[in-house]
Amino acid sequence: MTETTPAWDFSKARRNRSYKQKDGVATVVSSRIAKSGGWAHSCMVRGDRFTLFSPEEFCPFSDGDRISFDYEEKRLRRGSRMPYNAMVPDSLCLTVPSDLSDKVKGHVYVLSNKSMPGVLKIGFTNGDPAKRAGELSGVTGVPTPFRVEWSLPILGSARAIEQRIHAVLVKKKHGKEFFKVSIDEAQSVARRCYLELYPEAAAELEGSLTASELAAADRRRLLADANARREQAKRDEEAVIAFENSPEQIWRKFGTYEVRLREFSVERRSGTPNIFSKFLGHRYPDWIDVRIYGRHSTDQAYQTWKLDMHGLCDGKRVGIASTMFDKLEDAMSMAKREADRFCAGNQQWIINLPNHLVIEPLPWPEGRRAEKYATMHFTDWPDVQLKPEFGSLPKSPIALP
Repeated sequence: MTETTPAWDFSKARRNRSYKQKDGVATVVSSRIAKSGGWAHSCMVRGDRFTLFSPEEFCPFSDGDRISFDYEEKRLRRGSRMPYNAMVPDSLCLTVPSDLSDKVKGHVYVLSNKSMPGVLKIGFTNGDPAKRAGELSGVTGVPTPFRVEWSLPILGSARAIEQRIHAVLVKKKHGKEFFKVSIDEAQSVARRCYLELYPEAAAELEGSLTASELAAADRRRLLADANARREQAKRDEEAVIAFENSPEQIWRKFGTYEVRLREFSVERRSGTPNIFSKFLGHRYPDWIDVRIYGRHSTDQAYQTWKLDMHGLCDGKRVGIASTMFDKLEDAMSMAKREADRFCAGNQQWIINLPNHLVIEPLPWPEGRRAEKYATMHFTDWPDVQLKPEFGSLPKSPIALP
């Protein structure tokens, strides 16, 4: 067993805190995202549930690992206010990996008591060192509780290790199982005695701890790689969203060309003359409004072009029902024929061409904001070509009278 072997490792800043201690095998290990936004890693130890709150997804222990830690009892801030046990992160220590956990026969421990400054109790237990400290604290005549400063899991006889430690430290003995030594010296002697009595077991434990540390490093790397992939996917998604919301892309997907092929030659008047106007012989000028719309939907099950036509002729409302066509030239041919039948002179023609119907849309003017269904206005055909399935733009669509 080397000096780097993990064991109980409580900082001096915490020795006088009112935290409780626990040692045992972690089971039912799980991880979830906490309400705080970090991670909550939970496990069962000797029938009680404990939770480690951490800013990272990596859980430092697995099912079957023997761990030791400080914890404090807290209550939920809201709702039921139920109690829970929160691990102290800096105190958590993996003492035995899962592959050797069943081989642990006991622990050698080092206890302190603030009523006995400079003196440490060194003993052994076949159970939980923290529980043993609690038992000793309940003895009459002990004014303050004992606290586990360090413990060493033993693959062998913990009693034999304890006896050898006591023999080595006999000159520093200060009562039964009490010694005037520092924590560092007690740890060093305990590890040396373990190596002398059980060199193979000590090496096996050390090797298992090293392997567990390497496995943990691999788990951390895999999590880091997975997080990096998720972050990259998130950035890619944000880039796609930004691209889809850019003025150029909005224009390409939703933009429309409005082509005014003809304006009214005489200003039109909506409605019809009233009875008094008719009696005096007044009449409104005749007019026909022709509008052809390309559908924004790309569903090929429906016809693409919609023709609307209405107007006023001889004081009466005229027009045709909305009609659908597959090709633009078919819609324009019917529109020309019907419009000339109603009113050959005073006509207005407006054609709407959605960008998704053309092969290559015109670029959106730089610096201009493009909202959804932005429109470019023309008085002649824009320099674009329709996709063949939607027809073609006639070179001379309307012969002016």
